[in-house]
Amino acid sequence: MGFGTVPQKSTSNIQINTLYQQQEHKELILTVYRGQIRTHKKLQILQNNEGNLISMNTFLLTTKNISAALLFSEQDKNSTLKSVLFQITIDTKSCTTKPFAFITTDSHMKIEEEVLLTIGTIFQIESVEEFMGRDKGVDVASIFKLVLEAPKYPTTVKFSVQK
Repeated sequence: MGFGTVPQKSTSNIQINTLYQQQEHKELILTVYRGQIRTHKKLQILQNNEGNLISMNTFLLTTKNISAALLFSEQDKNSTLKSVLFQITIDTKSCTTKPFAFITTDSHMKIEEEVLLTIGTIFQIESVEEFMGRDKGVDVASIFKLVLEAPKYPTTVKFSVQK
């Protein structure tokens, strides 16, 4: 995760936008998940930014299937990395500037019900829950609840330098 400049439209962004426009979004509120393992330092940065906005500088592959997401958050018992589950809530009617696409029909892993979020998607860290235990057979350390932000902010920012 990082902050930075928003890249020019790539072929992948155009494809996601095309899929987004073709797909019907019957669910008003969509909840997707992403499991990861993170260093303690990166986890601390996220925890310290609860309530703030973050942006992803990559495409983000998520799933509607929490069990599938938890598989990606499994950690090696000898590792210093921590298990994290991101729970992302999307208001499908208000998120139009940063499209997302259901890619299950184009995926090899149909059971995962995959949803691809585009580069530069902005989230608010709604809450962070410490969870030291097992969920669906996987040790999980933290659950981050993110909300995909509606287009409250301009997609293009112009800077001017005054002499």
